[in-house]
Amino acid sequence: MLCFLAITAKFSSSSLGKEEVNWIPMPDPTNPYGGGGYAQAAAVEIDSEAFAGKWNLNFFYNSARPDAVLEYESSLTDDEFEELRKQWKQQHGGLGKAHKTAILEGGVKYVQTQMNQKEMDFTKGRRQTRENLMFAFGIPQSVMGVSENVNRANAEAGEYTFARWLIKPRLLRIRNKLNEQLLPMFPKAKGVQLDFDEVVPETSEQKRVLAESGIKSGYMSINESR
Repeated sequence: MLCFLAITAKFSSSSLGKEEVNWIPMPDPTNPYGGGGYAQAAAVEIDSEAFAGKWNLNFFYNSARPDAVLEYESSLTDDEFEELRKQWKQQHGGLGKAHKTAILEGGVKYVQTQMNQKEMDFTKGRRQTRENLMFAFGIPQSVMGVSENVNRANAEAGEYTFARWLIKPRLLRIRNKLNEQLLPMFPKAKGVQLDFDEVVPETSEQKRVLAESGIKSGYMSINESR
């Protein structure tokens, strides 16, 4: 049975029947009935970004030092192992004991087992994740405020692309869904159609072509074209 939950601002929930909800799923060829979400398509990238953040957080919780092991040339007894573990944790465990000098003797070696920040190359990896997420959602870099390789021309083109191929199709889908399923529930609204204002901005080239056409055809003065 299909049911929905309504979540309020105070995080309380209540069940809603399917006749009380106008469900507008995102199209998904593999799930035509249930649809799919953008987060599902970008699940790997979203998880990668979350894991990278947690790795960095744990790295600094560990005093910004990679994980390592203490390597002995000879084997230790259980009591010696436990005593060494306790001493090391007591002297070097936690943020407050970061960067304290450790003295190793008796053939003990400190062997790093975890890659450092430079080896992980988080800057490049997270930048690529960001681009993949924007690609999955169909959002140009300039719209998100990313200024790399952005000038006025491609920023304007990005705004046009964002409005034309991302915002407008969603508005069309919502409008059509409401006109098909919501308005028929109100007999007095017969003949009424919901619509929205145009969201696609005109580009400079479109404005120039319109102005030139208006001046040549005589229905627009030079001042009006300006």
